[in-house]
Amino acid sequence: MPTFWHLDARGTIREGDVLGPVVYAPMGLPDSYADLLELFPEGFTPGGWRRLTTPLAALDVPTWGALNLELVLELVRRARFPDKPSRLAAVFAHDSLAMGVWAAGKWREAHQEGPDIFWLVESERFHRGDQNIVQPLLTRTATLMDLVAEATHYWQGKAGAGLAPWWEMVLPGPAHAIRRATREETDTARATLRQMPARAIPLVTNPASLTHGNRRERRARRAP
Repeated sequence: MPTFWHLDARGTIREGDVLGPVVYAPMGLPDSYADLLELFPEGFTPGGWRRLTTPLAALDVPTWGALNLELVLELVRRARFPDKPSRLAAVFAHDSLAMGVWAAGKWREAHQEGPDIFWLVESERFHRGDQNIVQPLLTRTATLMDLVAEATHYWQGKAGAGLAPWWEMVLPGPAHAIRRATREETDTARATLRQMPARAIPLVTNPASLTHGNRRERRARRAP
């Protein structure tokens, strides 16, 4: 089964945990929540739930753009790539520990928090998408037409032009936590990054795009 490296941003994952979407049931949900569950019967991951429930009036312009981008990605997925996993109900990971360490460093730069705890997880299904296809579009000059076109390329698994690809693995769940990365493995990953040529390192043109990390990771259930 394919394996990937997932950042445990809150430090709550344990060996044997099964990561994936859950159905949230907090008190005081509006009636529209029932409509949302019709679209997402399996529920959401913590990052997806946070994006769906953040008050829009509280957002700055870059974050507003990032949420618009997520909406376009979801609409294009449903219309043209229904077999692909929804980002709002997915676990995010990387196919190498080195790129996971790199992404975690960018997360800390943007949010001033986050540990370097990585778990090797396995999942039968996944999508490999280049976030650097859509990330540069979070500018004042991008149009919705631009977002739709590049979201299509994202779900096609194409690499963007002009920037080193930022490959992220979108896992629909269940993703099984196998083991935690050792300190030696993490140190080796950092050494690998230092040896990589600059042109091979992705750029983060908009820190607001670093919003899908599961800062409030929750265990969906414990494997028997």
